[in-house]
Amino acid sequence: MKKNIFLIFLFVIGFCNAQTTLFSDAIIPNVPGPLNIIGDDLYVGILSPEARIYKIDLSDPENAILVSDFSFITGDGAWKMDYYINNNSLYVRSFFNDFLLKIPLNQTLPITAEPIVNIPFFCEGIIINQNTGIAYFTGTNNIYRVDLNSVNPIFLNYYTDSDSNLNFSNPQIFNDALYFIQYNNGISIYKTPLNATNPEKILVSSISGFFGTVQATLLVQNYLYLGIENSPSYILRIDLNATIPTEPELLIPDYPGGPIGLAYNDGLFYGSDSFGYTIVNFYDPILNTSENSYQKNSLSPNPSHEKLFIKNAFGDSLTYSIFGSQGKKIQEGFYSIEGIDISELEKGIYFLKITYDAKVETLKFIKD
Repeated sequence: MKKNIFLIFLFVIGFCNAQTTLFSDAIIPNVPGPLNIIGDDLYVGILSPEARIYKIDLSDPENAILVSDFSFITGDGAWKMDYYINNNSLYVRSFFNDFLLKIPLNQTLPITAEPIVNIPFFCEGIIINQNTGIAYFTGTNNIYRVDLNSVNPIFLNYYTDSDSNLNFSNPQIFNDALYFIQYNNGISIYKTPLNATNPEKILVSSISGFFGTVQATLLVQNYLYLGIENSPSYILRIDLNATIPTEPELLIPDYPGGPIGLAYNDGLFYGSDSFGYTIVNFYDPILNTSENSYQKNSLSPNPSHEKLFIKNAFGDSLTYSIFGSQGKKIQEGFYSIEGIDISELEKGIYFLKITYDAKVETLKFIKD
């Protein structure tokens, strides 16, 4: 892991004021690293002191199940990880060792990891093209690719920058282009076309005024999210559909720890907190504007501080229950025109379950 660079100055184009809430502390005292959501499970790579993969059911966050222990192979923990749906396998790069490990998830737990190829450099990122099975790896001033469908996979150079002082990390794929982080006296985002004969990089964002180490990236819809470790750590969002070069938006200014892993499912983000040894949730309102609108009911205002109102609600038969992000019921009652008093709730993300006319709806809201 790279050393932190202290945050000196922030130039913020947008400020969303999102917050984090605790999702799970089931892996304490281990340091959580990369994250992947597969089905209803969150897969957590352990960075230290163990070299393991656990999975946590999203509906049962306090139970972590061992998926694989590869301590005897690498001796160090999971650093980068991605999932290939075609063969239902996780691919893991440990922190110091040169192996790329394959973990077939259709096997009986715990699964024995299989070293499939040596990585010829310090790998700072892996992303798998789900359409082709080509995995792209970043590190130093190089981008490599490996065909995971090959019987004998080998590393092939895809792009090398002439400036050997650069360092690439954390690739993502969007609209037939490979996006990656570049370090050179600051943080920038570049892209290069996939499958180009002579690929060239194109500047996407210079990330003006933001400093630190990008430990994780995540693509959701057309937005690229960056988990940046610093003092404090923070989360940035970049719209990849915007005219380039573009500027980032600050989503979370005070992330609780090192965001080494990011994942997303059904309106909620999951992030590693490498300082607190936990997994946290956060929420981006821009992704969920349509999720709070239903044919009959919607919530207003959202976010809210004191009162929550259900638009288009009618009749005396509408009952509600409020659940925390970990699934615990916190409050219930009958809805009235006076709204729902949420003033005693702590700040965070909640779910409002509405029952009416033998129908059930669940709406997400934020207490600010």
